[in-house]
Amino acid sequence: MVTSVEPQFTDGEAHTVEDVGRVGKDLMNVLSGKAEGVARAPGLLITNEDVRSIRRYVNTGLSLPTKLEEVSQLVGGSDNGIAGLAPDAIAELHVGIQTHARSWSAIETNMQKVGSDLYVFSGNLITIASHVVDFIKGLESYQTLQVGDLTPAQIDQMPPVALMDQDSKKIPGLLALVDDLKVYIKHHSASTTRTRVGVTDFKRCLKDEIAPGVALKIRLAVNAN
Repeated sequence: MVTSVEPQFTDGEAHTVEDVGRVGKDLMNVLSGKAEGVARAPGLLITNEDVRSIRRYVNTGLSLPTKLEEVSQLVGGSDNGIAGLAPDAIAELHVGIQTHARSWSAIETNMQKVGSDLYVFSGNLITIASHVVDFIKGLESYQTLQVGDLTPAQIDQMPPVALMDQDSKKIPGLLALVDDLKVYIKHHSASTTRTRVGVTDFKRCLKDEIAPGVALKIRLAVNAN
């Protein structure tokens, strides 16, 4: 069992929604394989640099003010009269960003668990596969029905050969080993699927909800000036 330490993302400094936009854009470029110096195809692979980029985004997002009075002070203490830039609208955006940022901690913990599970899974896979090979080599049919130097194509053309009676009685043992292997594969697949879904949802929310919301606020502010 892996004991993980809860990461501390916030640096205690105040950040603006523009910071979130900039960091979020950098993060999306990294995850999509478009960032300068990112020599890999887009995909689900999460590198150490990806994690650092995500943590910068999370750190920035968690430091945003979400209370109405704090946001009002940030924008000058009064309603500016611009639709979409009122303190309550900005506070709502900040709350959404913080909710999204907080979701990363559980995802990262699951990623660490998958890494630990993969180590255990690989050991189980090697052990069971070795047992299967040894089991097959122990069958009398394996010893007497050697195919020698035949090619795979030649083997495929050979007629089916029935197992010897004593070997047929051992087949349930072989099937039990295969069933054990299926259990380990199913368990590991479920673990990796949960993590994949979490990462995909995190990326989708950033791309489809957070980034457009931040971009809109920045555009409104620029037009107002």
